[in-house]
Amino acid sequence: MSPVQIVIGVACIAFALLIHEFAHAWMAYKLGDPTAKYEGRLTLNPVVHFEPFGFICLVATYISSGGTLIMGWAKPVPIDCDNFKNRALDTALVAAAGPFINLIVAFGLGLTTITGMVTNTPLYWIIRPLIVANVGFALFNLIPWPPLDGWKIATSVAGDAGSRKMLEFENKLGIYSLLVLLVIVYFLGKYFLYPANRAVLSVLLGG
Repeated sequence: MSPVQIVIGVACIAFALLIHEFAHAWMAYKLGDPTAKYEGRLTLNPVVHFEPFGFICLVATYISSGGTLIMGWAKPVPIDCDNFKNRALDTALVAAAGPFINLIVAFGLGLTTITGMVTNTPLYWIIRPLIVANVGFALFNLIPWPPLDGWKIATSVAGDAGSRKMLEFENKLGIYSLLVLLVIVYFLGKYFLYPANRAVLSVLLGG
C-alpha cells in the first residue's frame, strides 16, 4: 500500500469508529440514559472515542491485510442500564446501534459502486476504504465475546439467569478478555470473520 492509501485508510477507519461510538451514545440518550452525554461521549469529536491500543490494532490489520479488513475497538461508551424502561431490550438496542450505523453507511456507499457511479473515478479510492472500514468494524464488533457489542447483545437477550452467568464469566475474565479475543480471532477468524467480511465486500465492491 502506498503512503497516500494508508493515510486515506486511517482517516476512513477513524470515521467508522466515530459514527459507531456516537451511535451508541445517541441511542442510549434517546432511550433515557444520559450517562454518555454527561461524560462527554455524545459528540462527534473523534478524540474522546479513541482507545490507543484498539486503534493501533485497527490500523495494523488494515495495513497488513492490504486494505481489505480491520479488527480493533474503540473506547467503550458508558451506559447505566437502570435508566432504561426495558432494561434488556434497550441495552441490546444500544449495543446494536454501533454496528447498525456502520452497515447502513457501508451499504449506502455500496450503492455507488454496485451501480458503477464511482467506478474508474478518483472518488472510488475514498469510497472503497470507507466501505471496508465500516464493514470490518461492524462485523468485528458483532463477535459474541466481551467487551464487544455482540457479547452485550447476547447478554441482554439471554434472560435473567443467562445474563447473570455471562456477566460472572465476563468479570472473571477481567483484563484478559481482550487478550483471549485476539487469540480467538487469530485462530478462528479465517473460518468465520474473514469469510463473512469477504462475502459482504464482494457484494458491495463487486468482487
